Amino acid sequence: MGKGGTPALYSVISWLFHGNTTVFYATVEKKGLENVPPEGEPTILCFNHGNSLGDPIVCLGTTPRVVRCFAEDTLWKIPFIGTLVRMSAAIPVYRKK
Repeated sequence: MGKGGTPALYSVISWLFHGNTTVFYATVEKKGLENVPPEGEPTILCFNHGNSLGDPIVCLGTTPRVVRCFAEDTLWKIPFIGTLVRMSAAIPVYRKK
């Protein structure tokens, strides 16, 4: 684990996600950054997304702070996706079956 319990490879995944974001989107607008508390202060960034991984990838790839997303626990079991989810410091959400 790296700083603050974040996986050591978080910076790698953030860099990869930033690269994906710049390839797939011509521009990404960040508004209201002046409202984000400085690093070290707890913050909840809440957004609703319609597609499965696109929005978290953009968020992790464009935000200078560590972002930990909630994700369905079954994602950890998918070979390639599970690696990305672990590297991104996501938090599993377990749903009743």
